[in-house]
Amino acid sequence: MSLIQPVTPYRLTRLGAPLSNRWTLASTLVLTSLLTGCAQQEIKPQTEVVQPIQANEQATGQSLMPPDKQAGDLSVGSPVQTAEVTTPEQLAILGNTLPQTAPKLAGFQSQGRLPRLPQTQPVDAAQVQGVRQVLLNYEQAPLAEVISQLADVLQLNVVIDPQVQGRVSLSTASELDSRSLWPLLNYLLAQQGVTMTQVGDFYHVKPATSKEAVLTQGRRQLETQQAGQVTHLVPLQYVSVTKVQEALAPLLTQAQVKTQGLADANVFVLQGQGEQVRRYLPLVELLDTDPFRTRSLQFYPLQSAQAGAVVDELTQVFTALTGGQQSYQFVALERLNAIFVVAPPANSLREVERWLKILDTDISQDRRQVYHYRVRHVKAADLAATLQQLYSGVVQARANTTASAPVPNAQAQNTATPSGALFNGELDIVADAVTNSLLVQANQQDFERLKVILRRLDALPQEVMINVMIAEVTLDNGKEFGLEWALNRGDIQVSNELGLAGLRDAGKLFGLVGKRDFSNLTVVLNAMQEDQMIQVLSSPSVLVRDNESARIEVGSEVPIISRQLTSSTASDSSNLTNEVQYKPTGVILEVTPNIDEDGLINLEIKQEVSKAQRNTTGGVDSPVITKRLVETKVLVRDGDSVVLGGIMDQNRDQTNTGVPFLKDLPLIGHLFKNQKETYTKTELLVILSPRLVSLEEEGSQLIPEFLQKMRQIDRLLSEQ
Repeated sequence: MSLIQPVTPYRLTRLGAPLSNRWTLASTLVLTSLLTGCAQQEIKPQTEVVQPIQANEQATGQSLMPPDKQAGDLSVGSPVQTAEVTTPEQLAILGNTLPQTAPKLAGFQSQGRLPRLPQTQPVDAAQVQGVRQVLLNYEQAPLAEVISQLADVLQLNVVIDPQVQGRVSLSTASELDSRSLWPLLNYLLAQQGVTMTQVGDFYHVKPATSKEAVLTQGRRQLETQQAGQVTHLVPLQYVSVTKVQEALAPLLTQAQVKTQGLADANVFVLQGQGEQVRRYLPLVELLDTDPFRTRSLQFYPLQSAQAGAVVDELTQVFTALTGGQQSYQFVALERLNAIFVVAPPANSLREVERWLKILDTDISQDRRQVYHYRVRHVKAADLAATLQQLYSGVVQARANTTASAPVPNAQAQNTATPSGALFNGELDIVADAVTNSLLVQANQQDFERLKVILRRLDALPQEVMINVMIAEVTLDNGKEFGLEWALNRGDIQVSNELGLAGLRDAGKLFGLVGKRDFSNLTVVLNAMQEDQMIQVLSSPSVLVRDNESARIEVGSEVPIISRQLTSSTASDSSNLTNEVQYKPTGVILEVTPNIDEDGLINLEIKQEVSKAQRNTTGGVDSPVITKRLVETKVLVRDGDSVVLGGIMDQNRDQTNTGVPFLKDLPLIGHLFKNQKETYTKTELLVILSPRLVSLEEEGSQLIPEFLQKMRQIDRLLSEQ
């Protein structure tokens, strides 16, 4: 047995263009092959099966296809019923009939050939969509199978009665397009005594001689059929046909109701006596129920616990409560940390909510774990020491020595175990100097509280740019008060805004301390430079973080004998050994800023100017180091300047001049020479101008300002 064999690739679509009302030559060949290949049909010469078509019929005469199918839409139309074409009374269908005058064909000749038919109008390929070429070759194939396959090609939804039986042989000598299958199907049904009735979008195929079964759809149509055979169609909305068949199979084994499923249309078919069909219809309707009508849906966000863990625990709890029934479903929404619950009616959700309150707790809050905190702006060791002093007052240090995995170049670490009312449990803190991070062993609640403190302590520190000028002012008898004298000169007007005028009297005892703009002080220094009174020793600028120390040192290291050791030998001789230390000399500046909340800058200043001189003490080879030191703490506003002065140094210099040879004569030599003794005083000036620096706003402005000040200092140095 062979089935339909497509000749060329095709696409199954509904025919969209009108079909011809007359049979084509290909249809003639189909009928010839059908009548010659059917084993059950005996062909007698000169036997007329149907009336021949009159010669005066128009090309648009009637055909075996229903009028509504001539438009090509095979799924919409009036009820159709086919029977013997020679008996129009058998073409009656539910509510409508086919045309009473059937197409008339010429009788068969003795050779088994049909006479030539009038030429039909060809169908334009652009008007017919989905036309394909098929080859029919059936040998003793079951009739129901042939009808089903032809209906698939025509895209018809058919319900075939189980009483449709028999076998058929059908073949075509050449390809046949799908437009000719509809009249072929009608003729095949008529020859086999089978009818096809349309109800809605379905066609009911049953034997014409059997007692007709009523095809119904919907409960109202079924209720009107009190007796007789009924074929009831149930379109399913919420479940699949397969699920309904599996559920009803055990119940229908002994019943006289047959079922069939149309999977493509998701339609379930019940066939049997009307009373029995009505008995099983509620079961089908119960299975095909909207799940949201009998189920409760709820979304629960979780606060502490993880969604996956809560779903596992809820599944175990409700499986035990329901005796193993799967009436509750729980879905974990990991991204939202929530669960979705599908449960029986709404009252059952109360039990779910009660268990959620119990399970939605994070047990890790009471369990000690190791947490890592990366310190960003300060030293981790200092942070750990601060916390240790806060809670216990004792700082313990230990090295990172792990026998299994030693850390190269392990550095000292600080550990703290603070205790107090702020924390519920023990708290261990270890500072790792290599990664500048803290390892904290605590429960989750204590660590969250500790992080608040750590973030405040680990804040971005402020920075201070400090411009410094260190200079020496040379004094003589008329300028013995140095900078104070310069401020008192009439040709140099010093505004009170410099902050220096009010401190003139104090300069003799305490030096000069003033605050204001660094550029204004330059005016005074320039005036002293014109009198050749000033020498700039150093003018550094340093950027230092808050509460950090900065040190600037310009000079040299001088060797000094710190200790002499004398050792005796066997020959009563002694060896002298000197221990030498190197002491730095020159200009040394140490400054530590501290910024308060109001923007005031506290400066800890230590300024030293020292130099080595020849030692005149007999027996001592080490030089003498003269040192001038200023060590103080001042409070300065952002942008103001501080001047430290009044540190005096006096040098005595004696010179002898005279007539050569005569000045060296005894007794009278003093008449030919002049001895002069001069005293020189110098005053040390230290000027500091601190300025707060914001990394986000002012960092890019420091470079041009620094270059401008360097140019001013360069002019001072070039004029010396």
